[in-house]
Amino acid sequence: MATVLRSLCCLIILHVSNIPLAFYQDENRFLYHGFNQANLHLGGIAEIHRNGLLQLTNLSNYQVGSAFHRFPLNFNTTSSGATSSLSFSTTFVFAVVPQEPHKGGHGIAFAISPSMDFTHTLSTQYLGLFNDSNDGRDGNRIFAV
Repeated sequence: MATVLRSLCCLIILHVSNIPLAFYQDENRFLYHGFNQANLHLGGIAEIHRNGLLQLTNLSNYQVGSAFHRFPLNFNTTSSGATSSLSFSTTFVFAVVPQEPHKGGHGIAFAISPSMDFTHTLSTQYLGLFNDSNDGRDGNRIFAV
């Protein structure tokens, strides 16, 4: 069991509520208790294991994995001519396990982006969101924590 946990370098489980459902979604709410039926957009080396865990990276160097909610969320709502912004909260449970105990491990970022295409991004300091030619551009429309 310890070997399996060490090989899973970066796990992330999203919990938006404590409702015990495998997957729940309405217009602006979703909940994942395991990712087997989550209908996520996976990119790079990300994969979902049979036990429902989402693995974003593995023991490979300089690789990127991503998982996005497949359907766009509307962060601005209009009602009676007034526009308001969507308020949201989220909780994450994840593990970052470095290959070598005394060196840094993988990073992780929660990102809100107009695109799910991160094929030309780099790992390391860019966290799979940017690369050396687009980092710092005024036109980047990504919110990441």
